[in-house]
Amino acid sequence: MTGQPDLRDITFPGGGFSVTMSKPTMDYAVSYGDTAKRFSVEFEHRSAHPPQRFTPGQAPALHNPHFDQLGHITGELVLRGERIPIDCWSVRDRTWGPRGGPHSQTQKRSSAR
Repeated sequence: MTGQPDLRDITFPGGGFSVTMSKPTMDYAVSYGDTAKRFSVEFEHRSAHPPQRFTPGQAPALHNPHFDQLGHITGELVLRGERIPIDCWSVRDRTWGPRGGPHSQTQKRSSAR
């Protein structure tokens, strides 16, 4: 692979994992397969609305940027030859930035005295 990978349509080498964006910030196809474990999953996430962005200081992520997005998930999971359909609603929940925030840097008081 030369240059920067295109994260809008990528298959990770040797990992069996791929993501394809079909509509920016809205719709995605995701697949993963592990033939040794006899497992694979392929699904599409179709968003119900644009992502809701929360800025630092705004709940639910007070210290890092965050967004949520409801979507309809359809596809198939295969486990040891059994095909299991996927058809549900789920939330894409993304938080990015340094983990911990100021709350992890405070001195904790011991409850034992």
